[in-house]
Amino acid sequence: MLLGTDLSPTQTPAPPPNLRFEIDDFTSTWTYPENSFDYIHMRYLFGCIPDQLALYKEAFKYCPPPRLNEQ
Repeated sequence: MLLGTDLSPTQTPAPPPNLRFEIDDFTSTWTYPENSFDYIHMRYLFGCIPDQLALYKEAFKYCPPPRLNEQ
């Protein structure tokens, strides 16, 4: 399942069955359980993030820690 968030409710009216959109502000407190995402992708955020370091710290809390290749 893919989850997309945006401030604007202008997403496609018929998304693919594995995609869900939520209206959300990523600069506010996140309400998801920690380690609940496998991957977080952000794009086109130039000039709209008041505190980039805080955003990335928040995002890392919601991804599992990286696994090292064990040989």
